[in-house]
Amino acid sequence: MFLFVLFIILIEKSKIFSRVICDSLIKINFTLSTIINVFLNIILFLKRITKFIKIVYIPNILGI
Repeated sequence: MFLFVLFIILIEKSKIFSRVICDSLIKINFTLSTIINVFLNIILFLKRITKFIKIVYIPNILGI
């Protein structure tokens, strides 16, 4: 009987532990995806700016 109670306590502790691990992994995953998202948005923004510079400023510099 005592071993059975101990076993149940261990299972509950491991559930809590695994929940904590899962929560931290989800948070890490979320921050990674946010960082990647911001990075991709910056790259897209830079591409748009360079496209705009090519269309607007380069002809002005060349005097066209």
